[in-house]
Amino acid sequence: MSKIAVGIDELAGGGVLADPVCGPQGQVLLAAGTALTERIIESLRRLGIRTLMIETPAVAEAPRSAPDAQHVHARVRVLFRHAIRTGVVNPLMHFIPPYRLGDAP
Repeated sequence: MSKIAVGIDELAGGGVLADPVCGPQGQVLLAAGTALTERIIESLRRLGIRTLMIETPAVAEAPRSAPDAQHVHARVRVLFRHAIRTGVVNPLMHFIPPYRLGDAP
């Protein structure tokens, strides 16, 4: 599981706390793993708590396809457009495409 910060006004119940919620003196009000109900969310809102860390299911990353040369070169031109426009050559600009394409020394 991973976690994400969520504003209390964005919660609709059903979430699970990823981190404990602590009061102003450091006392634990709700333990990590607590299922959030509308009643609990409203109580936290009254206490002035604005953000909670909520568990999110781990999402498997989709395999990335290898970048094509045309896309990489276009992206480098966008990133270095100011240098290109002013005529200042940035040596880094010449190292990025081979690195992104897997041809770096």
